[in-house]
Amino acid sequence: MKPQTNQCAHCTVPIPETPAQHLDVLVNKIDLIRHDGNEVLRALPTNAPLFGVVDVVVALGHLRLAAVALDKATDLIEAAEVAR
Repeated sequence: MKPQTNQCAHCTVPIPETPAQHLDVLVNKIDLIRHDGNEVLRALPTNAPLFGVVDVVVALGHLRLAAVALDKATDLIEAAEVAR
C-alpha cells in the first residue's frame, strides 16, 4: 500500500503520512459516524421497536469502544515512532 502524502505548509516537499496519522483520521471518522447515529437515535419516534432502538444503542457503544481502542493503538504506535 502506497502511503498518502501531504504537502509541507512551508514548501512543496511531499510529507508521507504515518500509520498513526491514518489511525487518527479513522478515529475522527468514527466520531462523525457516532454523532450522526446519536442524531438518528434522538429522532426516532416514541413507538419505534424497542429491540431496534437497543441495537442502535449497542452499535453506538461498539463504535465508541472502537474509537478508544484505536486511540490507544495510535498512542503506542506514535511512541514507537518517536523511540526510533
